[in-house]
Amino acid sequence: MDASTWADDIRSFRPDTTHWHFIDIPLAAHNADLWRFCPPKDGCILTALPAELDILRNPRASPGARAEALRFVIHLAGDIHQPLHAATNDDRAGNCVPVAYFGRVPQLTDPWRGVYAPNLHQVWDVEIIRRWSQWRSAEQSARELDAQFRSSAAEWLSEPADFAAWAWETHELADYVAYGRLPEPIAIAAPRRVTTCADDNNVSSRMLHLHERLSREYQNAAVPVVKLQLARAGVRLAALLNSIWP
Repeated sequence: MDASTWADDIRSFRPDTTHWHFIDIPLAAHNADLWRFCPPKDGCILTALPAELDILRNPRASPGARAEALRFVIHLAGDIHQPLHAATNDDRAGNCVPVAYFGRVPQLTDPWRGVYAPNLHQVWDVEIIRRWSQWRSAEQSARELDAQFRSSAAEWLSEPADFAAWAWETHELADYVAYGRLPEPIAIAAPRRVTTCADDNNVSSRMLHLHERLSREYQNAAVPVVKLQLARAGVRLAALLNSIWP
């Protein structure tokens, strides 16, 4: 579990890896060529994941390099299945959408960048899972997912590792559920560059005025998606690792 979060832990002193964790596919995109949203200079998850797999497969790579690559692969295989790592609406993948979550109201945590917490991205990263699994250990949650999705695992294991297809599949879940089931609908924005939540006429402040309040109805819509994506990510990660160590 520690290895799976290492790639987030190092982001502050490895800024070159920041863009590896996601691909910002605009909600307005439909049947798009995803490489349009993967800048050559910075890369994205579609370039980082195969690059780290190549290092892991390379017998001439140093043990340290392969160990680092393994930690990246574990992490990025999860990130590519998180809906808000494959979608944005000129809001930094939901980071600029303040939300109240079960009565916990958003607070301004970074005035310079216009960041509030809770926000939509944070809810999908942490809060939905935490609330669903609050009485379970990680092992109990994993066993529950294994039992629920056992009939699908063989199909997922037999599929080729198509990272663009995974990202598009994840993007559609963001469109239909993460954004689509919000109690206060958010208009689809024309794609533009947003570096911080203070950009674009202070996007987070504008979103704050929507008064998004996420509670049981939203949670109930989100949990099946979160469980499905956790199961897919785990099985697909297993297939990737099995392809290296049969």
